[in-house]
Amino acid sequence: MRGTITRLSRLEAKRSPKADTRFYVFGLDEDDAAERYAAEIRAGTVQRGDPCTTLIWRSAGPLPAPRWAVPSDLTDDELHDALHHLALMSGRELLPRDADSAALAAEISTIRQELGP
Repeated sequence: MRGTITRLSRLEAKRSPKADTRFYVFGLDEDDAAERYAAEIRAGTVQRGDPCTTLIWRSAGPLPAPRWAVPSDLTDDELHDALHHLALMSGRELLPRDADSAALAAEISTIRQELGP
């Protein structure tokens, strides 16, 4: 039975996700997120080279389970942490935690323009 579950997990991981789907892994810190990502690879849920984002969970709620998602599927807390990650990676100033949706949309637009097509 265990072998069947492993094979099924690998087959599901190989199915072609939507173009804008990513595998999101949240951790308590960078090392924890990397360990959780490695566990998902070992389990066959995701393959090396699949679009994946490992993020640090900064919210007060429970740590989200790793999963395939499109950005619109993310909760507000997950989206804030994803934007925080993007800001750090691009060297941009971090938005305050209570930033409104207009500020978030403007930040996403600016980052997209900076990254190009």
